[in-house]
Amino acid sequence: METGRVVEINKALKFGIIDVDGTNEVVLFEKRSIQNLKWDKLRNGNNGTRVAFKLSPGQTEITPKHAKIVTSIQNQAALEAGLSLGWKSGTVEKKFDNLGFGRIIGNGGLVITFNDFETEFQPDGTSFNSISEGDVVDYQDRELLPDVRFASKVKTL
Repeated sequence: METGRVVEINKALKFGIIDVDGTNEVVLFEKRSIQNLKWDKLRNGNNGTRVAFKLSPGQTEITPKHAKIVTSIQNQAALEAGLSLGWKSGTVEKKFDNLGFGRIIGNGGLVITFNDFETEFQPDGTSFNSISEGDVVDYQDRELLPDVRFASKVKTL
């Protein structure tokens, strides 16, 4: 994960800009990419909130860089540890198309939530809409709160 400082926030459009530490680059982020931070508590400018972030995949030199996950510096280690656990298998137990989220049942009955906005689907072409209840999938997850897990990546088999 990279780190930086929030330098601009557009509350009306629900996005912000991070000045990346040690570079002359900036990264855009959306309100929905924030994990374990409060949107209303973010500061910008010279005293901007320090954050850790992970870039969305598929960035190119000609497109603006976007952060997929933005979290507090204090939560960076926990988030990285959760993402490093590797792929696990589970079955899509329920999918709420109208609400844009679903549940995967993993080993031992563990329930993992995924959604249409923050979960990265693989391989390319796979999306929230192409996954159905009963599908066996691989996933990478992280713990948001004790006993609350979220799938950051889901791939079809």
